[in-house]
Parts: sequence; structure tokens; C-alpha cells
Amino acid sequence: MLTFHNIHMKKKVIFFIPTLEAGGAEKNVVNLLSGINRAKYEVALLVCKRRGQFLKDIPQSVPIFELGSLNSVVVFFKVIAFFRRQKPDLFISNLSRFNAINLLAVLVSGSASRIIVVEHTQVSLLPVTAKSFFHRIAAYFIFPGLARFLYKTAGCVIAVSGGVAQDLEMMLGSDIKVQVVYNPVVSENILEAAKEHVTHIWFDKKKIPVVLSVGRLVKAKNHALLLEAIALVLKRNKVNLVVLGQGQEQEDLKQLALKLGIQDNVDFVGFEDNPFKYMAHADVFVNSSMREGFGNSIVEAMALGLPVISTDCSGPAEIIKDVGILVPSADAGALADAITKVLDDESFRKVMAKKGLYRASDFLVQTSVKNYEKLFDRLLY
Repeated sequence: MLTFHNIHMKKKVIFFIPTLEAGGAEKNVVNLLSGINRAKYEVALLVCKRRGQFLKDIPQSVPIFELGSLNSVVVFFKVIAFFRRQKPDLFISNLSRFNAINLLAVLVSGSASRIIVVEHTQVSLLPVTAKSFFHRIAAYFIFPGLARFLYKTAGCVIAVSGGVAQDLEMMLGSDIKVQVVYNPVVSENILEAAKEHVTHIWFDKKKIPVVLSVGRLVKAKNHALLLEAIALVLKRNKVNLVVLGQGQEQEDLKQLALKLGIQDNVDFVGFEDNPFKYMAHADVFVNSSMREGFGNSIVEAMALGLPVISTDCSGPAEIIKDVGILVPSADAGALADAITKVLDDESFRKVMAKKGLYRASDFLVQTSVKNYEKLFDRLLY
């Protein structure tokens, strides 16, 4: 059995994420595990299922524990057993449903462990973008009441943006104090990876501008809005759209592209291990989400000199400020106008890129890691 030894009285810190499939929360955990001070903390990772594209990015020195199930009831009882067996000093939980499960499990286990819960999105919108009817009912009727009680027991509640924090406090009550810690995004690894050659035909001897989108193909990301906007742009300009990401909406989106008559100008590439090489060679980055707690890919694009357009869906507004373009979250016409403006005006594009590079420096991995470690010290010492 895998064990977690407390060598030289280092504090035992365990991060929890359900899987390591491609997503912003998962990438954050990878970056934090890679940057935490090992001389001071003994870190480990707990997952429900040991799978996902980011599994290979976990440092080899980090132990990985697996619960073996994603079922909420099973996870609840296994986390209770885990706390009683491993006795971590600090436990960092991610994603709303599992945050509630883990907080309840800690209470039932009688553990003295301190727990930090991290919210990555606006919890008030969870019913809108739920994956199933059951999840929608749970998000609307069960989660708010449960969270109002359980989140008070957390050592700290972290929100990845001010918008997420405000939404949490509105939903759960002002007596739950929320700390904003921006995501760890920008590192030298991104800049190095961006140097890799892109073999995609639309980037070889590029003659037509390329719009890039990066994100899971799920309802919350609202790629349908982007496809509708591209259809409008194509009435005025030549343009190609490259979409990086995979998910359950893929086939529906392909059918929508066909219906709109833009199938020859859209390529759903799927998950790409190195999206940065695409960012370094595209002409504009577009985020079309209906909800976005932060937006890692927005920061990554800016760090590589790519102008950014986003729907106004909370987190992106804080990132972009005056360095990008924000449009209403359900207005395909406004999105099309923004894309056209950026593609038609090279000098404007260069100004956006320069401002974006400067803003991206606010989201360095080491900055976020230091902020997390300050919280650890506050709770543990």
C-alpha cells in the first residue's frame, strides 16, 4: 500500500482533484505541485481516477493516491478512510461538488486536518451548465444549502478571481470569507513550447488569418456562439477557425458548422498537448464561454503575444481589463465585429499584443505558488 511518510517533520500537504483530464483546475494543480517548496512541505496528490492528459506532468517525486471511483457516495466514504489513515496537515480540494463532499468527509472522520477549498467558477451558474438532469437538480436544490453550512468549516475558501469570490459570497453569505488567489499560469515552459513548429496546413505558408480557441468542448464554453460569429465574419473576410479541445459537444458542434456552411473553415483538432505553438502563430484568440471563473488559456495567449477577445463572463474581464476586447456573452454579432476589427487593423493588433504581454506577467506560476504558501503558513503555524 502506498504510504505518505512525514520526513523531518515537514507538513503533509495533499492536493485533491478528481482526475487529471485537460482543464484549468487540473492544470493549476499540476503547476502548484511543481512549484511548492519541498524543503518545507511534503506534498502528495489524491485523485478519484488516475487518468487524464496531465497525469504525465505530475513530478515523479509526488506520490499519487487513487480512490478508484467518481461516484459521490463512494468518494465520501473513501475520503473518510483516507483522512483517518493518512492524517494530512493540510488538504486542498478543488471543484464544487467534491469540495462539499470532502468538507463533509473531514467532519465525519474527526480529522484535525485543515482544509482549503478552491472554487474555479461561478457556483450560481452551475445549474445552467450541468452535464445531466441529476447534476442540475443537485446544483440548484442541494449544493447551495449544503455549501452554506460546510464552507464555514473550511480553513480557507479560495476563489480564482474576484468575480468568483463575489458570486460565492452572494450565494453562500457574507460570513464566509473568501480569499482571491489568481491561477499559476505563466512560466518559461510555455515560452519554450511555443517555439515548436506547427504542422497544421492552415499555418504553413499562411495566407488566411487564423482565429484560435482553446477549451473543453462542453456547454459552458459555448463554442456554438463562436461558430455563429465566424459564419458572420466569413461574409466580410476570409478566415479560418482552429479549435483545440475535446468533449461531449464535439459532434453537435461539427453538425452546427455544417448547418452554418462553414465546415471548410473550421477544424476541430482535439486535445493538443502543446497548444502554445498554435498560440504563437495564430492571429487572434477568442474565448466564447458563458461562464469562466478565470481563463488560463486567455493568459497563455497573451503571454505569447496573441490579441484576445472574450465574452464578458466574469473572470476574463479581470484578466483582460484594457488589454483586450470584451463582448456580451450571448451576442454573436458583437463577437463577429470584434474579430473583424482585430483582423482588419494590424496596428491595433500590435498594441493589443504588447499590452497583453505586460498584463500576463501578473500571473506568473511563482507568484501564485508564493500566495498559496502564505496561506499554508497562516493555517499551519
